Amino acid sequence: MGGNIADKNVDITPQDNFHRVYTMTPVHLPQLNNTCTSHEASKCMLDSITVTENIYSTLDSFDTGKYEIGATEMKVKMMSR
Repeated sequence: MGGNIADKNVDITPQDNFHRVYTMTPVHLPQLNNTCTSHEASKCMLDSITVTENIYSTLDSFDTGKYEIGATEMKVKMMSR
């Protein structure tokens, strides 16, 4: 999430969940939750939840140090409006 938020009554809370992106049960979907109904005097909160799955290389099942062990790809589900 980027950009300039000049309104002091707005707050953004981002969260990223690490799950398999393609699983059906349990369902892990991105969400946007907004507590603002109109321009009120109270503080507005935007909760942004994304889902990320790390993909690892299967070149070496036994970690000998020959191949990288970090994630080579990240699949991400995001929601926008």
